[in-house]
Amino acid sequence: LLGPPGSGKGTQASLLSEKIGFFHFETSSVIKDKLKNGDSEVNIEEEKTLARMKKLIPVFSNLLEKFRNLALVGDIRHIGLIGAIELVKDKKTKRSFSFRERIGLEAYKEGIKHNLILRPLGNIIYLFLPLCIKKDELQDVIDRTYSVIKTLS
Repeated sequence: LLGPPGSGKGTQASLLSEKIGFFHFETSSVIKDKLKNGDSEVNIEEEKTLARMKKLIPVFSNLLEKFRNLALVGDIRHIGLIGAIELVKDKKTKRSFSFRERIGLEAYKEGIKHNLILRPLGNIIYLFLPLCIKKDELQDVIDRTYSVIKTLS
């Protein structure tokens, strides 16, 4: 969820988490907790974030490859832990869905059924994964995203 400070993102995320089981992670809370516990700064090297990412990025890349066999997937792209899954009407010709078909919206709605908030922009589903994600959580997000797109096929 995105919005300026005080707009209710945390409240809405907590409600979604409580009522339908969405995973709720709030970066600002982690930073505030660290500062409250006497840490004067948040050091990504100290947290070994970069080392963990070096291990997770190839896993993410490999997990995304399985999407290529789905009928609706025209292309897969990623950089770091940001992935893009392009949905196409015809895999062979790479013909896109029209705007009126709203395939991104359909993916979003199906994602909700899988307790997953997907971020479609047109015909592309973007995955913006948090740097704190663990391997088993990554696997879970990818598995549920795969199920969503497979259901739409």
